[in-house]
Amino acid sequence: MKTPIAALALGCAALVIACTASAQEEVRQSKTEFYARTSGGDKECGLEFSIVYRDGANGHRDTAAVRGLLTWLENNGNVGVALLIKGLDFDPVTKKPTPFSVFRGFVVIDGKSIPPTTVVKSSQPTDFNAVYRFDAQVDIF
Repeated sequence: MKTPIAALALGCAALVIACTASAQEEVRQSKTEFYARTSGGDKECGLEFSIVYRDGANGHRDTAAVRGLLTWLENNGNVGVALLIKGLDFDPVTKKPTPFSVFRGFVVIDGKSIPPTTVVKSSQPTDFNAVYRFDAQVDIF
């Protein structure tokens, strides 16, 4: 299936408006950026997000963060959607980050959760990595 990169970019731009990332507890800082690459290998565009928050799960309200990517990739007319989520806890004294395991991730658009089609083994065992098949991508667009 041939998909022009312009349509791909339009879908990503629509997602900037429709999609937000969320984390538990008190959000301290949140940032979402759009990016597009149209030359040099695979064509892709997507969102990069980060959320820094106070995690009350352990009773100490320590700082933690979630970072991730939601990426549309195009290669030889084939389109794919990938979701990557990383979690970090920060030591309250040294501020050194330590990865924590992210077991589940999904996209929420207009209040509707869209779970990934397939969870993929990540190069980092604590990261969550998944892909969406084309039917789910239509919802995400």
